[in-house]
Amino acid sequence: MLILGSGTEHEVAVELPPGSTGWPIIGETLEYLRTAKQGVPEKFIVDRRNKHSSCKVFKTSLLRESMAVMCTAAGNKFLFSNENKLVKSWWPANFEKIFANSEKTDTTQESIRLRKVLSPFLKPDALHRYIGVMDEVTKQHLDVYWSFSLFDYEKEDDEIVIIKVHPLAKKYTFTLACRLFLNIDDPKLVAKLEEPIRHISSGFISLPLDFPGTKFNRAIRASKQIKKEIEKMIKQRRIDLHLHLLETSSDHEVAAAAFDHQDLLSRLLMETYSDGEEMKESDIANKLYGFIVGAYDNISTTLVSIVMHQSQLPHFYDTVLKEQMEIAESKAE
Repeated sequence: MLILGSGTEHEVAVELPPGSTGWPIIGETLEYLRTAKQGVPEKFIVDRRNKHSSCKVFKTSLLRESMAVMCTAAGNKFLFSNENKLVKSWWPANFEKIFANSEKTDTTQESIRLRKVLSPFLKPDALHRYIGVMDEVTKQHLDVYWSFSLFDYEKEDDEIVIIKVHPLAKKYTFTLACRLFLNIDDPKLVAKLEEPIRHISSGFISLPLDFPGTKFNRAIRASKQIKKEIEKMIKQRRIDLHLHLLETSSDHEVAAAAFDHQDLLSRLLMETYSDGEEMKESDIANKLYGFIVGAYDNISTTLVSIVMHQSQLPHFYDTVLKEQMEIAESKAE
């Protein structure tokens, strides 16, 4: 578990945990990226724990930020039981520049308000309604990209088909996010939005050099581009919602409940904060943008790990397959 710590206005002399901050500016970033590229990012942590006699916490420097790495369950408990007390979440400087929220608000209060609004959308009974959509998107994706696509496949001389799992997993999770968050099912529009997302994803782990031609600069420009696209969708959806309310019923709650779309965007447009204030279009755009960016890498990485482990451990694959077939047969009955 990584805890990022930035400098405060008043420096206080405290006893720091063991560890090294590495090279000036870049710290130990290159070493961490090397182990991550090899598929063993945990080696970065294990090596340093062993070096410092199985310490519970050690210091390092990644992405130009000083950090403390907490390595035990007690560290996790300390972190999550002291949110906004002794610790608070924040973004490294390069992330802040890419996301570039133009409206400076109290992040803590904003997060609390957003959680209240999102709570109905994320409840188990609410998520149950999206299973059909998820099933539909998954089947379409498998039929189009895993069976017949020539772009994402390579054939060797012996006619063995090699599937590039990572780009396909990203495409799948992004397509699903667009459908659930924005109700977008047009493949061309999804592809249009995915291009800037790729630049943003690359920019997160690039050197923060904001010059034309650098990955970081492309990420900043791509961030502005996709925010504009999302804001256009929000404005049009708000118009559609207002027209729907005028045409169907004078009762706002009844008409809103009957609104055809059940994606997150429509839900956010229909929701208000506890003080009765509607969410601003810019606020909605920022939140949806964050959800989409998060869905692009995080979930796809998990899917790739599952596929990799099943390919490397045949007995694990056989067990999972048997379990899924039993579930399918029980439902057929």
